[in-house]
Amino acid sequence: SLDRAARRVLTTLLLTFLLIAVTGMCAWLLLNLAPHTRDVSLLLPACALGLVVGALLRPSARRAARLVDRYFYGDRAHPYLVVRNLAERLSRAPEPGDAPQLLGDTVVRTLGLSAAAVTVHTQHGPRELVRVQDPGPGAQRFPIVYRDETIGVLVVSPRPGELALDPQDREAVRILAAQAAPALASLRLYQELRSSRERLIHAREEERRPLRHDLHDGLGPAPLLL
Repeated sequence: SLDRAARRVLTTLLLTFLLIAVTGMCAWLLLNLAPHTRDVSLLLPACALGLVVGALLRPSARRAARLVDRYFYGDRAHPYLVVRNLAERLSRAPEPGDAPQLLGDTVVRTLGLSAAAVTVHTQHGPRELVRVQDPGPGAQRFPIVYRDETIGVLVVSPRPGELALDPQDREAVRILAAQAAPALASLRLYQELRSSRERLIHAREEERRPLRHDLHDGLGPAPLLL
């Protein structure tokens, strides 16, 4: 894919070609208005007219550049806009568990990458929270860091036909991982607390089971004394 510098060069070349074409068309029209004279001096007003038309087309050229930018890059051309949208969606999420899915969907559907997976580190090892498509062997790993601690990893695959993410993709994914880190850290803590509570309840049930068994045996029917 094209990086931003290459896109700017191509846009500049395209606009230069269009300006030359407009100037040439103006010169052709002016010369045909006086077909018998063929005065070369008409080229000067033709060039001036072409420059005026080019100046008038400048706002349209900016819009065209934005369209080209979006065609090649999608929303990744504006990573901070993508991050802001993700932050808004995270703030509106009704459940903490929605954060991994929102992050994966943003990477795949908004940035247009092939696949993404979100994994967090727990006391019992890594735990994959969400997988949007299959990242595959060529995926790149981005650490999810919260308060100087790596709490997980975001695995992302490049677009079909590409061997690796380009610099703009990598920068956008890093920003998204950093934006989602607080929500994922809260989710990890919530899940660990819930898991600890479930283990505590299970341990208490295991401790009470022999007591209930002994109590049941002690309250069984006593033998009749003759």
